Amino acid sequence: MAEAIPSITPQPSVVIAPAVRARMSMAIRVLARQRAIKATQQQLRSQGLKPQHMPRREIVAAADSIWSSIERSSSTKRGR
Repeated sequence: MAEAIPSITPQPSVVIAPAVRARMSMAIRVLARQRAIKATQQQLRSQGLKPQHMPRREIVAAADSIWSSIERSSSTKRGR
């Protein structure tokens, strides 16, 4: 006796409004930048330095360079 195979109904694709997509994109960028800043601070601590005694602009500049290199490498992987 053949068993019934449950049919898989396709889920409707989710449509995200452009304004919501833009806000989500900005939020992702902010979180990525915050993570790059924290990683930079951790690298400085591992070198024995104290980031709290360094100018914030230097830490942010280092984090931005890390973030931009990651962003460039990910865009080349996507073929852009």
